[in-house]
Amino acid sequence: MKENLKVVLNNLKAERSSLESGKNGAEAQLGTLNQLRRLAAGRIIEEYYLPDSDLATIKALREAIPGFPVPMASKWFGFSEKLDPNVSLDALRIQLGTFLDNAEEVPERWSKEVGRFDRKIRELQENVITKYAENLADISAKIAALEKLEKVDPKKINPEMMEKIKTALEFQKKNPDSIRRYPYKKSSPASYPTRDEIHSDSGPGLLDVWLWSQLLGSDTDHTGEAAESFNPGGGEFSGGGASGDWKEDGSPATVQGGDNQAPDIVSSSSEGQSVATMIPVPDEIENHMDLGAGNFS
Repeated sequence: MKENLKVVLNNLKAERSSLESGKNGAEAQLGTLNQLRRLAAGRIIEEYYLPDSDLATIKALREAIPGFPVPMASKWFGFSEKLDPNVSLDALRIQLGTFLDNAEEVPERWSKEVGRFDRKIRELQENVITKYAENLADISAKIAALEKLEKVDPKKINPEMMEKIKTALEFQKKNPDSIRRYPYKKSSPASYPTRDEIHSDSGPGLLDVWLWSQLLGSDTDHTGEAAESFNPGGGEFSGGGASGDWKEDGSPATVQGGDNQAPDIVSSSSEGQSVATMIPVPDEIENHMDLGAGNFS
């Protein structure tokens, strides 16, 4: 089992390195997009909406963006007005940018030239980088569980459970892609597959999901000292443990004692695809355009 365990661990660590590299690349891409977005927003405001503080410019701005409040001051005994002298042109441009970032409706030019960056930024933040983070959490939790399993004395684990773990590790060794194809989902506890299922095409996936449900799940079938070992505060696979009878499928008929709790992890959301394949982001992704990218607000 130790050889298979080492191979699986190495595969997991390689996948973690790949995910970390992909996440770093996505974050670098996000920084570039934010910079391009800032440049586009500043250029549009300076060239089209507020090139200067002349009264004609202010009137055109009010017509183009009627909801934007422009601070004005009266002159010539109230017969005319001008931009409030206490507000600089640069400050007014920043205020306009903040207003447009948070407005529900924006001019077509802003929507076209700045909104395209917003859509890409939103896709990176909410989907790509988030998926990297979720998968990294899943992989890291699996690595930690196997590193702890590596230290256990096999004699302290129920023999039947030990055989099941050996079988699951052997299948995962032969199917390294299962790291991505069969992510563990905490809300879906798995049962050990039948002998026919083990030797079927679905066998690797079923065994893989079962293995992680045992090592990481809070509602698992293992008992005895193995149960204590897989839980926080249980020491290195030894301790008070639980006791009980076993059914033919290896699940406990009764369980007494023990604390069968495990730390919460973020489950992977990828299905049949490595997250690393999600970059580059498509040029146009239709999402709501209310992000603002933190440029003015």
